[in-house]
Amino acid sequence: MNYVDPLPSKRVLLTAAAVLLVMLAVGSFADYPISLALYNPDNTPGRLLAGFGEYPAALEKLRQALEYIDGYPEIAYMTGAGLLRIGKVYSDYLMMIGVSICFLQEAEVQLQMWLDNEDEEIRRYIRGEYAICLDSMGQYWREKNERDKALRYFEDAQRSNEELGRQSGVFRNLAHRIAVLFKK
Repeated sequence: MNYVDPLPSKRVLLTAAAVLLVMLAVGSFADYPISLALYNPDNTPGRLLAGFGEYPAALEKLRQALEYIDGYPEIAYMTGAGLLRIGKVYSDYLMMIGVSICFLQEAEVQLQMWLDNEDEEIRRYIRGEYAICLDSMGQYWREKNERDKALRYFEDAQRSNEELGRQSGVFRNLAHRIAVLFKK
């Protein structure tokens, strides 16, 4: 009876290791040009998958940023502004409106806590951010065909912009309200 060694020979193992090493080396230099050649910014499924691939890293960065802000109470009012910007990125650039609303709703809560701050500069800044947040929430509800909710958010944003004297915000909210009313 002949004994058969269940393990591959040294020659097979060395050949496999050499092939893997060559593939690793080639992949290290060719990965980026291949990715650029295959990337198509007009490919919606590709952008969606890329966004999902970056989602865990983005959440980790968000967690780190919020922990940083928690360590400095004097800038805690910036939490809402940060969440607002993240929500806007998800809605405006990644077209992930369902994810954006989570950030926008939390931004609304965080900003509301600072609306009546005694520091005039902080209060004015927060009211401006709050108007942007309300406008973004209105856009979300308009996309979801929740016209009454959208109108409430646009009207509140318009009031905030009027109080701050921000004409561009007033006209923007007026245009949003007109668009909602014409959809009815």
